[in-house]
Amino acid sequence: MEGLPSVRSELIAKLKREVQDRTY
Repeated sequence: MEGLPSVRSELIAKLKREVQDRTY
């Protein structure tokens, strides 16, 4: 499961982008 970390980092980056767009 060495490919998990990369996928996780991509998901986190996507979430951060969505949060920035919503500007909580």
